[in-house]
Amino acid sequence: MIFGYDYFSFGYHYSETLTLFLLKMLKVLEFYSGVGGMHFALERCAGELGGKLNYEVRMAFEINTNANTVYRANFDTPVAQKSIQDHPVDFFERQRADVFLMSPPCQPYTRQGLQKGSEDTRAESFFFILNLIRTLEHPPTYILIENVKGFETSETQVETLKVLRERGYAVQEFLLSPTQFGVPNSRLRYYLLAKRQPLRFLHEASTLVTTIETLPGLQLLSPGPVATVRDFLEVSTVSEELLVPDETLWKWGILFDIVTADSSSSCCFTKGPCLFDCLLGFSRSLLYIHIPFSLQVTLRTLRGLAPFSIRRWRTRMRSMKSTRGERCGMETWKTP
Repeated sequence: MIFGYDYFSFGYHYSETLTLFLLKMLKVLEFYSGVGGMHFALERCAGELGGKLNYEVRMAFEINTNANTVYRANFDTPVAQKSIQDHPVDFFERQRADVFLMSPPCQPYTRQGLQKGSEDTRAESFFFILNLIRTLEHPPTYILIENVKGFETSETQVETLKVLRERGYAVQEFLLSPTQFGVPNSRLRYYLLAKRQPLRFLHEASTLVTTIETLPGLQLLSPGPVATVRDFLEVSTVSEELLVPDETLWKWGILFDIVTADSSSSCCFTKGPCLFDCLLGFSRSLLYIHIPFSLQVTLRTLRGLAPFSIRRWRTRMRSMKSTRGERCGMETWKTP
């Protein structure tokens, strides 16, 4: 989505800048690559531009072994499985990358965490990258940063803008959710796009962009009505080991966001959502496969009768000052 906006921000009319952007072979570095979400987005954007966007993802950086297994199964890009800051600065200088893609650890900024921001050790690698941008003789021309809501009010964001402006970047920030682009998932996220001068954004906003109506180029990406979950499902059967136990649903089902294939909205799907998060109001979606009819009736009844009780539970849990683990004290489980 953001890659598409970056293209549209040049405008449809002919320009020297647009011509250079489309003709040049862009050398890309993908930091915090995970399973390759940004790589896939770049690939899809290139496809929608009819192959006019030339790029090469030179290297990905990720420390998670399982994520790298998935990444390598989908892409031929070499993956560096060690901390980003363990690479010498001259290594990045030799890459002469045109594009930096990154989704730094969100734990220092998320509402569920302690919000330690720049003091969190998990933010160290991102500050290493900021220092690269500040000191590289050949810094990237384009930068994309993604993170959770909360990053936009952090000290890290202030430092990020300071470094980018010192190096002559034009910057545009966004706080958007997939539902605004027709995807049935409520996942508000922060995005930052930066282009090094003399490049600029044709449609610029002086503040954080939160709606697609804000910028003309962004409106072009709106697909219309929100799709259903069914449009994104790849299999019709689910392994038994991924199902939430019936006893868990009987006890805590009222707290979950249970969606079906025909739902046009959902929250976060994760491997192991902690019940503590649900009590705090940070919903985790479970995909409906099969729920006993008696339990369906019970859930509908409880949701109709006990909204106040749920709010009171969440208020009480939020007010507790002990650590997350002490408050939770519950096992996590797998979801579809």
